[in-house]
Amino acid sequence: SGELRVLKNEGPKGTNRYRIMLAVLGLQPLKAVSPLKNSSPLKPTSGTPEAGFLKPLKPTSDEPSLNRQEPSGESLTRPAAKIPGCPYDEIRAAYHDALPELPRASLGDAKGRKDATAAFWRWVLTSSKVDGARRATSATEAMAWIKSYFERARSNDFLMGRNGRSNGHSTWRCDFDFLLTDKGKKQVIEKTEATA
Repeated sequence: SGELRVLKNEGPKGTNRYRIMLAVLGLQPLKAVSPLKNSSPLKPTSGTPEAGFLKPLKPTSDEPSLNRQEPSGESLTRPAAKIPGCPYDEIRAAYHDALPELPRASLGDAKGRKDATAAFWRWVLTSSKVDGARRATSATEAMAWIKSYFERARSNDFLMGRNGRSNGHSTWRCDFDFLLTDKGKKQVIEKTEATA
């Protein structure tokens, strides 16, 4: 459209420069500011003040400024904890072991199941319980929590179809996919009595 002009290799070290074409945009360039009376033209600061110029308030330095806005504490020195790889098969095996009467699941028979399993795994390792404690801080703890999650689902009458369902849910069956969703987590964690 001609609004931007690219000046190839005209910048520092051969970089491109860009010029906004104000006339094409219907804008007028700013008029030059006239110098004040009895003032001398500005000059760049240097290590040594030139005649007629005040000494800079703070000398320039090769060191980076210490006045920077960054979070303090361990977050600067310790990298973010890496989430262990998702053990898809182990998670599905835990579901099948705890809930053999529910429909079987394989990674290839539902769109997005692998992604949903990975998201559930990540949630177990990064979320906290009501008391603020993490659900799991390692792959071993995460698998232990997931096994107890599927075992706890067994005691939920709605999920296991042991209570009368409304007409809208009369043919519905809980499955692996549902237990990975937020609704499934709510049914298991909030609406199921903890078993001993």
